[in-house]
Amino acid sequence: MTYINIPTLTLTGVDNIRSASTLRKTYRSNLIQTSRSTQQPVSCAFIMAAAAESAKQTFDGSCHCGFIRYTAAFSTTELPMASKCNCTICLKQGYTAIRIPPADFKLITPGSKAEVSNYQMRSKDINKYFCSKCGIHCWAHGQYEYQGQQHKFFTINVLTLDQPQQGLDVRDFKIVYTNGRDDAFEPADHPFPGGML
Repeated sequence: MTYINIPTLTLTGVDNIRSASTLRKTYRSNLIQTSRSTQQPVSCAFIMAAAAESAKQTFDGSCHCGFIRYTAAFSTTELPMASKCNCTICLKQGYTAIRIPPADFKLITPGSKAEVSNYQMRSKDINKYFCSKCGIHCWAHGQYEYQGQQHKFFTINVLTLDQPQQGLDVRDFKIVYTNGRDDAFEPADHPFPGGML
């Protein structure tokens, strides 16, 4: 995927939460506007990369019954964003994705990925891992074609991050929307047809 270079927003010297929140909202709006004006997609992978200079924190996640437990490392100090896709599988799952490098994900239980159920859609290139006991989809990885190029991805379902958890409040994530139903992945600040808030 092609990414555009946007400087990282730092909140050094911001004295109160309201000011920090206003700066983040303005930056997010500019991020989406820049994506539209350059006609280049800005994905959650870019968003997470933009915050890579900030220290990553490790968070716990799990399915509902606890059969699947994992840790995922990412930064929440800047640009806490997640995406919702309107494709039929993401919509029916309620999957809300953030991209992280595969190395920042660690499966705790069960002992291996082979013990986790895998739903493959379209092709064997898309893998959606879920608990066969409670049905919760926790993470996905694979590759897809967009604008004539292959793009690899690794995502976790934000909704499977355990709450409450020190340093993490899923209410803080800004949701962006993608039009996966039409294989158009440029993000927007509103749901596409067939999607929902």
